[in-house]
Amino acid sequence: MPFESAETLAENPERLEELRLQCRDNWDKLGNAQCNAVTEAQRKRFMGKGTPYTPRPVKIFHSGTEEGR
Repeated sequence: MPFESAETLAENPERLEELRLQCRDNWDKLGNAQCNAVTEAQRKRFMGKGTPYTPRPVKIFHSGTEEGR
């Protein structure tokens, strides 16, 4: 059985679901590498690319200056 990477599986939700069920039922048959790739693909699909970087500081509290009042 050829190995399918997490990136490939994250782009193919039908195949990801198929392998997820196979890993659930028989992890030993598919092997650690493939089932770990399935787990990583699920994480990538759920989390996406994470929180984007905010280049400027975020002002939560007013600073007491005229523009902050």
